[in-house]
Amino acid sequence: MMLVVPVISIISGLLVEFIFMKNFIFNYLRTLVLTGAFLFFSIPSFANHIRGVDLYYTYVSGNTYRITLVAYGDCAVTTPSLSTSRPIICIYNGNTFVTTDTLILQAPTTGLNVSQVCLADTGLTTCTNTSYTIPGTKKYVYSRDYTVPSTSHYWRFVFSGNMFGSNAGRAASITNITPVGTTIIQLVDTLDNTYHNNSNPTLTSTATPYFCINNPDNYVPGALDPDGDSLSFKLVPAINNAAATCSGTLTAGSVTYTGGSSATTPITTPTSFSFDNTNGQVSFQTSATQNALVSCHTYYDA
Repeated sequence: MMLVVPVISIISGLLVEFIFMKNFIFNYLRTLVLTGAFLFFSIPSFANHIRGVDLYYTYVSGNTYRITLVAYGDCAVTTPSLSTSRPIICIYNGNTFVTTDTLILQAPTTGLNVSQVCLADTGLTTCTNTSYTIPGTKKYVYSRDYTVPSTSHYWRFVFSGNMFGSNAGRAASITNITPVGTTIIQLVDTLDNTYHNNSNPTLTSTATPYFCINNPDNYVPGALDPDGDSLSFKLVPAINNAAATCSGTLTAGSVTYTGGSSATTPITTPTSFSFDNTNGQVSFQTSATQNALVSCHTYYDA
């Protein structure tokens, strides 16, 4: 990931939502925003302070998997509620609802400062003082072990946007979807445990990169699969779960893109834009400040 953050000239960002599919069963994993062009996420009661979210599972033993959600909070909007949030995961076997599981916040409970700025500016972001102008981000990790009751081709771990008292609403600063500040994130991980004890790929890149306009830039998710499966990527529409609840068929609709953008060309004023489906790299140059929501579908062979 190329991060260029020269103080005031940070004017571009990305918000990316990653969907992973194993054996061609889909799962949503990450949401990022391209600003100026940026990548962002947000969460309400309806609060809008989540810049990014990762959702993934890791095999533990037997039929037990550790479900993990990582939330990136916008320090400018303040993130104390993330210290008390308890993301709810809805668990399905196909379209049959099974149960819910509540994730637990891991240390540090006050969040980890992951602001991707120049070294000289690390103490000058909104994480230090909300009156500062340089964007700041804190990372919060929630996880819990869950034992699926049987083998199935169609297990689904669904984050519907319910944070136990608030909803994971996308940031009001996003410029390529409408209406702004009212869409709720839905992420879905799928599991087929009939043949293998699979783990999700994990992403090595932080979900809050900043870029400068009029510069050629790149963002690479850095997806690593612990099972050694091959990966491929595709841009798809981001999902809006307006009810922030689980539903039997998970029929939540996609967001509405605006300003000439679309799921496959999310930057509204691109001088150039390309996407590599072999590694998920987004390459772009933009001529205007914006916060662009980008959603990526990732396939991996078991």
